[in-house]
Amino acid sequence: MTQNKKNGFSLLGVIIAVFIFSVGLVGISALANYSIGVANSSKMSIIAAGLAQEGIEKIRDIRQMNANWDNWEWYDGTLSGTKYYQVQYDDDEERFNNSKIDSLDDAIFLRFNLATGIYSYDLVGTEETSYTRTLTLTKRPEGEISVIVEVKWQDKGKEKSLIAEDRLWNWR
Repeated sequence: MTQNKKNGFSLLGVIIAVFIFSVGLVGISALANYSIGVANSSKMSIIAAGLAQEGIEKIRDIRQMNANWDNWEWYDGTLSGTKYYQVQYDDDEERFNNSKIDSLDDAIFLRFNLATGIYSYDLVGTEETSYTRTLTLTKRPEGEISVIVEVKWQDKGKEKSLIAEDRLWNWR
């Protein structure tokens, strides 16, 4: 008599293989989800760094636009104290002086224009973001102004912030 031996997979072998494959897929999917979250957080941090840099550059531009640097009139005509502002890319000196806020808590959210890719406070053609940007100007002795730009935003329900600082001197 000849015995018929069937070569193939047993049911137990198939179940174990499916289990190992499933565990691998769950791990890969968790890693992909984590990577997407980290990439989004990084993107938001890079945008915040750009907004902080833009704030410092705008203050430098406004200082250079002013014809009377010796009196520092661009700094709202004050001799001392701390002032808080919200500026955007196209501010001139007049608009800058009108952008003063009373405290850091009064900051409003920046808006993003999808067509131009620009962050501003304009309402037309924009959507609100989770970013606020405030500039703190403090006039110091000896012709120095401290410029601190703070950008805040929400990321996964947590408030994040980035602070950039610069010093401007009355070198004329």
